[in-house]
Amino acid sequence: MQDTNALLRDGLLAVLLLVALVIDVRTLRVPNRLSFGGAIAGLLASLLPAHGLPGFGQALAGLATGLVLMLPLYATRVVGAGDAKLAAVCGAFLGAPQVVVALVFSFIAAGLLALGFAAWRGVLRKLLVNVRGLVQANASALVAGGGLDLRVHDSAGTFPFASALCVGTLTLLALVHLV
Repeated sequence: MQDTNALLRDGLLAVLLLVALVIDVRTLRVPNRLSFGGAIAGLLASLLPAHGLPGFGQALAGLATGLVLMLPLYATRVVGAGDAKLAAVCGAFLGAPQVVVALVFSFIAAGLLALGFAAWRGVLRKLLVNVRGLVQANASALVAGGGLDLRVHDSAGTFPFASALCVGTLTLLALVHLV
C-alpha cells in the first residue's frame, strides 16, 4: 500500500503541473508565483514524516538538479526561465534521482508534443527542416572538434514546454504508483 503522505505529495505536484500546463498553453509563460510557491511546497513536503519521501536534503538536491539540468537549455533559448524553474519544482518534490528520470520522460514527451503542435499550427515541414539542419550542423561540428549550437535562425514557433514536463512527470508518478 502506498504511503498516504507520498500520495498527497505526488497529488500536489500533479495539480501544480496541471495548473502550469494550462497557464503555459494559454500564455507561453510559467508564473514565478507558481514556481516559487511550488518549490516551497516541495521543500515543506519533504519535512513530512513518511516512509519513502525524500528528506529535506534530498529535496534541495532535487531542486538544484532540476534547475541545473535545464540551465543549458535555457541558456540556448530552447526553453524559458519558467520551464527551468518548473523543473526545479519537480525536483523539490521528487528528489535528484527521480527528477532525472522525469526529465528524460519529459524530453521524450517534448519531441512528440512538438510534432503535434507543429502539425496543428501547419509548420511541421519547417520544424523537420530545422531539426535536420541542426543535426547536420552539429554532427559536422562535433566531428571537427567543435561544440554544439542549438540556435535556430528560422524558428517554427514557440512550444509550451510545461506540457512536456507535465506529461513526463505524470508518467513517472503513474509508474511509481501503479507498477
